[in-house]
Amino acid sequence: QAMLWLWVGAPLAASDALSSAEAKWRAGSGQLWFQHMRRAGGTMMCLEMLNHIDEIGWARGPNHVREDLERWGCLNPWWEMQDILSFVGGAPAILEALHVNGSFNAVTQEYGPLPPVYDSEYADWVFVTSLRSPWTRVLSQVQHEMWPCCSSAQLFQHCVRGKYREVWWAADNHPDTILGIPPHRVSDSPGVFFDNYYTRVLSGKTWAEGVGPEDVNTALLALRRFSVIVVLEEVALTHWQFVCYLGIRILRSPRRHNTWSAHKDSQQSGHIKKVCDLVSEASRSEFELRNVLDEQVYTAGKALAIERVAACAREPPSHLAAWEVHEIRKAVVPELEVLRKATQQV
Repeated sequence: QAMLWLWVGAPLAASDALSSAEAKWRAGSGQLWFQHMRRAGGTMMCLEMLNHIDEIGWARGPNHVREDLERWGCLNPWWEMQDILSFVGGAPAILEALHVNGSFNAVTQEYGPLPPVYDSEYADWVFVTSLRSPWTRVLSQVQHEMWPCCSSAQLFQHCVRGKYREVWWAADNHPDTILGIPPHRVSDSPGVFFDNYYTRVLSGKTWAEGVGPEDVNTALLALRRFSVIVVLEEVALTHWQFVCYLGIRILRSPRRHNTWSAHKDSQQSGHIKKVCDLVSEASRSEFELRNVLDEQVYTAGKALAIERVAACAREPPSHLAAWEVHEIRKAVVPELEVLRKATQQV
C-alpha cells in the first residue's frame, strides 16, 4: 500500500502528453476514447455525455440522426459489439472511419482492451474510463447478465473460480452481448470479468491466461494518461475532472446525487438481487483475494482522480468561470480531503 501511494503521489510521467491532448480537445480538435468498463457506470456516463453532442460527436453512419443517439448510446453501429482494435485497427484506421461519413471525434470501446495510449498515433486523443468497487461491479454484472451463477452458493463459487455451466448468461441476454461478436471479442470466456478485469483491460491482456504485478504497473501507468477517471461512487469528483480538463460541464448540478449506481441497479428484478446477494456472500472473500490486483487499480484510480481535481483547485485553468473556481475551492476541496483519508485507510 505504501508503494501504491508513493506512485500516486509521484510527478505525472504523462503530464506533457496529457496536457497537450487536453488543450487540443478544448480548442475543438483531437479525439476522445471512452474505455467502457462493463457495469461500472459506463452506460450512465454515456447518457450524460450524449447531452453534449456539440462537443462529443459519437461516430454515426450517414443516415443516423440525433434521435438515434437514444437507441445507440455511445455504441458505434459500424463495429457494434466488437473489439475496435481487432476489427478496425489502430488510430489511423479509426480516424479514417470517423471521417468517412462525417466529422466525428469520439469512440467507445466496450468489447476490447485499451490501446497503447503512449504510442505517438494516440497523441491527440483524450481518454475517459469508469471504475467501481470490483466486488460491487461483478455482483451487478452477475445480477443483470449472468444470473445463472446465482442459482446456488456453489454455482456462484464456480463462476468466481472460472468453472461455468453450459448456460451462464441470463435468459434475456446473449453471450455475444456480453463478450462481443466472434472473433472480435473481449475474451473467449466470461472468466475475464471475474479475474482482475480492470487490470486485464488497461494492460491489454484480456485474452491472457493470467496477470501479475507487472500488469498492474502497466495498468496504473495507463491511468496516468486518462483525462477523466469516472468514480461511480463519487459524482462530484467525476464532474470536476470533466470541467477542469476537458472543459465539459457534464452535469448541471453535480452535487444533487451521491452516486449513479442506484439508478441503474434499481431497475433489476428485486428477487434476483436478493437471491444473488444471499448466495454470493460466501464467495466474497475468495473473489477479493483473487482480485487483489484490481483492488489496487481501483484504489489508485480513485486516488489519481482526487489528486487531479485537487490540482485543478490549486491552479484553476483559465476556462473555469469565477463561480466554478469558488465552488471547487470552498466546497469540493474539503470533501476531497475527507475522501483522500478514507481511501488511504482502505
